[in-house]
Amino acid sequence: MLTVCIEQMRQRFPNCFIHVLTYYPKEDLKEVLGSSVFVHSSTPIRLISNWLPWLLFLRIFGRWKGAPKTKNGLGFPMLAKLDLVLDVAGVGYIDGRESFLPYNVLTSLPFSMMGVRYFKLSQAIGPIGSWPNKVCSSLALSRVTGIFARGSMTERHLNAFFSGKKEIRRASDLAFLLKTTQAFEEPERRPRRLGIVASSLVMSHNSEYIKNMSELCLLLLSKGWEIVLIAHSWRDGTMRLRNNDLPALNAITESNVRLMRLRQVGLGLNASELKGEIGSCRVVLTSRFHGMVAALSTATPVLVAGWSHKYREVMAQFGLERFCLPHQKANAATLEKFIDELDSTAETISKKVSKRLPEVKADSLWQFDCVAKELRNSV
Repeated sequence: MLTVCIEQMRQRFPNCFIHVLTYYPKEDLKEVLGSSVFVHSSTPIRLISNWLPWLLFLRIFGRWKGAPKTKNGLGFPMLAKLDLVLDVAGVGYIDGRESFLPYNVLTSLPFSMMGVRYFKLSQAIGPIGSWPNKVCSSLALSRVTGIFARGSMTERHLNAFFSGKKEIRRASDLAFLLKTTQAFEEPERRPRRLGIVASSLVMSHNSEYIKNMSELCLLLLSKGWEIVLIAHSWRDGTMRLRNNDLPALNAITESNVRLMRLRQVGLGLNASELKGEIGSCRVVLTSRFHGMVAALSTATPVLVAGWSHKYREVMAQFGLERFCLPHQKANAATLEKFIDELDSTAETISKKVSKRLPEVKADSLWQFDCVAKELRNSV
């Protein structure tokens, strides 16, 4: 999503400076993001120790004069002079995930209170029913400049919360715009390869997840499938589970001696290269959201074992929501049945997805046009 944002804003404002606020500043500093792109830490410690005190200071004494400086490590006083902020959090303000609410609020509220235009680009939000979520949403979401719902379910959640008092626009996920130079065969011409995009997040919440994946792999290997394990989200040099699916891949291969030779990919690959790996599969089983988007954008039949409405509302854009399962119901036998169906109907499903893709990409693109238009009008 970061790559897409940089590309799209560069097309509209070629000479703009871009500041990346990230949970993983050390890792993102290593990425080749282009010239005039600067990386800043927005870890919880940084937010509390730096941003919050400066917010109080600026509220009392006024905003810093002058434009943002162009160097890494920039503090919040200068960031308050940005022209706009694009929030690509992916998910937020969801009942049951209240532990993330303080971070959601602290990354948006300081900018909104300083009068900086703040847009939440296409993402999943809601339902907003618990009292902590209602309070935080009223505090932060009500102040942002614009919100783009990623699908019909998010749109309904937001309209129900705001009761028509805030305009909610809908746009498809940014990752549909991710470019790749690789050409893809039609799924029916691809080898009988299954890509499994595993998730450490699901593994940590479902004690049966690795067992189910292991049993599925053994079933499909006996039927002649080639299986590749894909870490769509990975972090080098750590076994921590947050945004790191390498431990899940290792757990699958270590669960049975017959699985130890399964090919693992992901480490060292960027989003475009991972999309290429996914696009080489005949069928993909994913528990990662952007693994699903990569499959759809390469017209690859995809089965989801996920945890949120964010999967279903995107699959519904292609009429494939029946292939979206809660991970709790994704046992080996059920998964095998759906994979067999996707295998036998690969050509039909691929054509169905390919027909819909141009409209979905255009739907994703228009949110950047909206943001650019509002920025030009305000300036």
